[in-house]
Amino acid sequence: MEKQTDLAKKVAELTVLTKTSSIINSTLDLQKLLKIIIRLTTKVLHVESSSIMLLDEKKNELIFEVALGEKGKEVKRISFPADKGIAGWVISHQKSLLVPDVTKDTRFYQGVDLITRYETKSILCVPLQIKERIIGVLEAINKIAGNFEQEDMTLLEAIANQVAIAIENAQLYKKLEQKVEFLSFASHEVKTPLTAIKALLEMVLEGKLDKKTKQEFLQDIDAETDRLTRLLDNLLNIFKLELLERKLDKQLLNTKDILEGICRRFTELGKKNKVIINLDIHDDCSQIVADKNILEQIIINLLSNAIKYSPQGGQVKIEVKKIEELPDSVKYGLPTIPFIFISVSDTGMGISKREMKHLFVEESFRSDSKQVREISGTGLGLTIVKRLVTQHGGDIFVESKLGKGSKFSFVLPNE
Repeated sequence: MEKQTDLAKKVAELTVLTKTSSIINSTLDLQKLLKIIIRLTTKVLHVESSSIMLLDEKKNELIFEVALGEKGKEVKRISFPADKGIAGWVISHQKSLLVPDVTKDTRFYQGVDLITRYETKSILCVPLQIKERIIGVLEAINKIAGNFEQEDMTLLEAIANQVAIAIENAQLYKKLEQKVEFLSFASHEVKTPLTAIKALLEMVLEGKLDKKTKQEFLQDIDAETDRLTRLLDNLLNIFKLELLERKLDKQLLNTKDILEGICRRFTELGKKNKVIINLDIHDDCSQIVADKNILEQIIINLLSNAIKYSPQGGQVKIEVKKIEELPDSVKYGLPTIPFIFISVSDTGMGISKREMKHLFVEESFRSDSKQVREISGTGLGLTIVKRLVTQHGGDIFVESKLGKGSKFSFVLPNE
């Protein structure tokens, strides 16, 4: 009889793994796939709930990607430090853990239970691992009848191995889609100035233009060439950011020297656009701890945009100050350490609330506004800025009113 029971268990386990494999091969929709696997896991292991948490390496946080059970929707909004709890232990030790009674285990983190008012009694937690890299954990919580056994762990580990592969495949596919879309956009943007240059050159080479018109055409060619150069520089910077996750070279910098040097580079552009550039560095910010190249590129991108989108006679202001508390829009996920607040504001056309949602997340986004479309640009600059700021451990946000201007601000840790 015992042999028959063992055989039935083996058949059930094999069925589960076959189903899991079939699910993984059926779709590249990550959320849909994980929800199906979680339901299957909860049913097969006879538990009250189960969840998948993924590791955000930059923030060192565990984030609930999908959760099933009575408090699944509430749990989905929660994240916590990656060194906390049973899940944190599993990640740091890179091995599974079975806890039959969480009240007797000091590693148990009560934070999630306190938020959801759910009582965790027992946990089986296994790592989601791709080669040597841990990307998260798969948890089964509260065995409905009896206790978790070694067989449960073995089965959950086998499911986790397939889940990790599924996550990697879905993420790679998503990145590939984004690359194809981005390259298509980049190709279109490169062709636009090239087409204009070619058409203008053909007319100049025909030799039928009067002196004044010829000079105007040559100036247009020069402007389109500059536009193409800026576009290629931005594209190159994006690929550098993706291919080279270089270590930060933080140094103690003289804030005034850095910013005055940048402002000098934009003197001619400011004069050309009849825009006044003001610099306000608070007394307690004479020095800043930062990677010089990254800090300069962030401010150059923001300042360039501010001047470009300001009307003639407009004003652009750069302000540097220390802040006691982070703004609500960036507070979540950042540590409570000293921060430097740097803003670049203008008196330009402003940005609508609808468009502000797209600024830092869509690489090719540009406003639908006719005024904005008439100004040469690629929509790539703010994407680069966002990546540079987050790479530096900070965050960026924007305040704007249509017709009254915009203020782009970012915070960087200053320690």
